[in-house]
Amino acid sequence: MRILVIGGTGVLGSRLCNYLKLQKIEYYFTSRKKLNFKRHRKLNLLNIKNIKNIIYSIKPTSIINCSGLTDTDLCNKNYKFAFMQNVKSVENLIKVLKSLKFNSHLIHISSDQIYFGKDINRNTESDVKTSNNYSITKYLGEKEAMKYKYLTIIRTNFFGQSYSKKRPSFSEFLIKNLINKKKIEIAKNIFFSPVGLTFLSNIIIKIIKKNLYGTYNLGSKDKISKYDFALKIINYKKIKNQNISIFFSKYKKNLRPLNTALSSKKIMKKLNIKCLRVNEMLKNEH
Repeated sequence: MRILVIGGTGVLGSRLCNYLKLQKIEYYFTSRKKLNFKRHRKLNLLNIKNIKNIIYSIKPTSIINCSGLTDTDLCNKNYKFAFMQNVKSVENLIKVLKSLKFNSHLIHISSDQIYFGKDINRNTESDVKTSNNYSITKYLGEKEAMKYKYLTIIRTNFFGQSYSKKRPSFSEFLIKNLINKKKIEIAKNIFFSPVGLTFLSNIIIKIIKKNLYGTYNLGSKDKISKYDFALKIINYKKIKNQNISIFFSKYKKNLRPLNTALSSKKIMKKLNIKCLRVNEMLKNEH
């Protein structure tokens, strides 16, 4: 097994690399900037020749694509830039994979924001409803990825400790600001199913070992508001929460889907594993 992590210096990518190291699995990782690590490769996904050279030299049995533009506000301001980072980059990667014919297993990390479900529902894999430039480009990126045969798409929203100094996770953002006694507002009416990075990393390796292809949601067993998730973090870390307040998001103003809660039954059944709640995952994250 030889794994290439694309976007290996981001929140998920950095944790995956550490997980692979602990599991003693051969891996390499990429980023946009040059780093002085033996396993690192500088990669520009908008440069087909660069992609081809790296994949040809490594010959990975599996590729985990964690790259993309996740700044929702920036995506909404600049659709063209979002399209290049979330769609064109995937198109280029698929072109190279098909031309090289290594049959590498591609695990493409997508987002729960391609859903905009009704309040009472959890979203299944067929409930796609885009709501902003970020969700549109992430879904179009999936469409490009689907042109490749050996593909697994994971729609998710993760939390936990990031090993990237410049890219904190949402839970780390909460902890840092509350410890520093900064006032923050958290939406009470935005619901999601966040998954811990340790659990997510473990599932990705199970997918690779089982050669599981297809499109899957992967979240916690909970359908929880952003505010209630923050309270769980606060209680677990025993942080005083006098600086946290509630607000109610309005889609037309904030351009955020109000319900991206996930049903993970499909992948749990395929892998014959139990879905965990946020409280259970927190033990391995912070």
